Formats: sequence, C-alpha cells, structure tokens
Amino acid sequence: MEAPRSYLYTKTGDSGQTSLYDGSRHPKIYKIFDILGQIDKVNVLLSKVLFSVEKFSFQGKNHKEQFVDNFIFSNLEYFINIFMDIASEIATPSEEKKKKLVLVENEDIKLLEKLINYFDSTTPKLKSFIIPYGPPIVTDLHLARVECRELERELLRFASEKECREEIKKFINRFSDYCFALARFLFHHTTKLEEKPRYTLKCKGT
Repeated sequence: MEAPRSYLYTKTGDSGQTSLYDGSRHPKIYKIFDILGQIDKVNVLLSKVLFSVEKFSFQGKNHKEQFVDNFIFSNLEYFINIFMDIASEIATPSEEKKKKLVLVENEDIKLLEKLINYFDSTTPKLKSFIIPYGPPIVTDLHLARVECRELERELLRFASEKECREEIKKFINRFSDYCFALARFLFHHTTKLEEKPRYTLKCKGT
C-alpha cells in the first residue's frame, strides 16, 4: 500500500525560488533567506540547550529548583519564541501585514540586560579571554553565541539596503552576550575552573 504524499515537500522550490510569509516569490540566494537560515541555526542550538538544562547538575537541589525550573528554562523558552517572531517580521515585507505580528520590543531587551547583569554578578570577574569549553550545555551556548554574532553581521549587511527596526538589532546584539553570560554561569556550577588561552604554548616536538 502506497503512503499518501507528505506535506513536507511541495516541489514549488525545485526551480530555486521560495516564498516569504506574504506569498511573494524570491530566489533562495536572496539575502533575507540567509538571515532566516541563521535564525534557524540559533534556535536549533537554543532548543538543544533547553532540552539539556533540566538535566544539568547544579550544586544543591534548591539552587536547581530555583534557577533551572523557574528561571533559565522559562526564559530560554521565551527567547526561542522571540526569535520566531523576529523571523516572521523579517520575512514579512508588507508594513500592513506586520501590524498583525508580535514584535520584539524594548522590554525584551531590558529583560536580556537584567539577566546578563545577574549571571555576570554571580560569576568571577572576567579579566581575559577564556577557552570556550565545558559540558555540552555550555559549549552549545558558546556555539549559539557564535551563530548569533554571525546573525548580527548578516542582519547589518541586510539593513544597509533594507529597513530593519532598531529593536531587532539591539536584541540580537544583547542575545550573544546573554549566551556568553549564561554559559559562564552554568560552567561555574561544575567542578572545573575556566582556562585562559596560553598563546605561547607550543606543541610537543616543535
């Protein structure tokens, strides 16, 4: 018995074009799709972190209950949805249709700054670059940070030609800092210490 055709493929993109949310068709190499793809990368990594955060071993059960269940998890989930909102806005050229969307606002940026301040205040003062290693949840946050910086660069290149709201630019800029601050916060609840780069270290035999 043959299975019914899946809705996952439409064949409409076989010619190298795809649609924005307003239905307009564009080549897949159009800059806006680079931005949307980069947002997708960030969200995949954040979703991986979200899945891992409940299993992360904090020092102390009360600490885990307070910050994982009620704080980190809920905020990560919220930010993943904000990135979906940003993707919707970028993929909707029509100003009239944008009025129906949920938009990232200054309050979201202030929340990021508040969280960054908290995480940074509860970890040792940063005095140099650090090696971005640690358990998977930490390295995934560092990867999300790197991808978010790339997203920012893609967005700024796009914004040099098309209008882009300042709130989107600011949110993405702050979010990479949030990933870094959260990665350090989680790392310092492991038994290891951060390592600084040893720039003059040579491999054995050289």
